[in-house]
Amino acid sequence: MTPPGGTSRAVRDAALVAGTGILAMAPLAVFANFGVHLLLLGFLAFRSGYVPRVLGALLALAGLGYLVDSLGAFLSSGYSTEVAVFTGVGELVLMIWLLTKGRNIGSRLPIQAEPAP
Repeated sequence: MTPPGGTSRAVRDAALVAGTGILAMAPLAVFANFGVHLLLLGFLAFRSGYVPRVLGALLALAGLGYLVDSLGAFLSSGYSTEVAVFTGVGELVLMIWLLTKGRNIGSRLPIQAEPAP
């Protein structure tokens, strides 16, 4: 029985289940966005010349891994492969490179001429 001016319990339960499904997909969207971020970062690192090209390729590969995992889980409920576990090497290599060599990148940048007064 529906209360006056209210919704039935079945409608509320259906809305709760639908909301739970949307919340379950939120991490997939986050990982997909992070995959796009790594893909673009890898492309820029590959083209820049300041970072070794292999590092840019590894970052782009890691981004593709996150995208494959996110889209695979979104498109198939039985998707259980985790590609990003293997492609995450690029992130680790970037961290090590930034800690060891990346701090000296300022000494390799071209010197800008001072503007004339």
